[in-house]
Amino acid sequence: MIDSFCLYVVGTSSAKVREAEQSDEIEENEAKEHENILYIDGIDKNNDYDSKKLDSISHDVFLRIAQAVSQWTERGGHLRTGIKMPDAANEIGVPRYQLSQWLRHQNKRYSDWITELRIEEAKRTLTMHNDWSNEAVALHCGFNDRSYFQKKFKESTGITPTDYQIKMRD
Repeated sequence: MIDSFCLYVVGTSSAKVREAEQSDEIEENEAKEHENILYIDGIDKNNDYDSKKLDSISHDVFLRIAQAVSQWTERGGHLRTGIKMPDAANEIGVPRYQLSQWLRHQNKRYSDWITELRIEEAKRTLTMHNDWSNEAVALHCGFNDRSYFQKKFKESTGITPTDYQIKMRD
């Protein structure tokens, strides 16, 4: 039984790492693909003015995406386990390349952004539900692995989820 458990834990951890790496590769490829489309459409990447266009989106589009993202997070879209960037963009109602540009404007990668949103939800959940276990909080916030949740929470806040709960009670 112990061997089976160890094999399960090792097997799912490496699968999750591969999944995160693939998600980051897809995000980078989509950004490159969009830049290639812009180049094909006649934008000269060597022209400084046009290069700025590649990396920026209009203020109106930025605000529209921000509002759509806000509505999506209010509905808890970011809390769904395993949501990939294409699915998130579709649910938000924007093209993937625009979501990618919006994130780039904030110097964030998709995986880091989703984790940040989930950590913020975890903080709220830990404060409101003192009786919830770390595993229950992790699952509620879209993490499918308690140890990964604890690691990311500590990286973000400097303390463990349990210490955060204790600190918020005092």
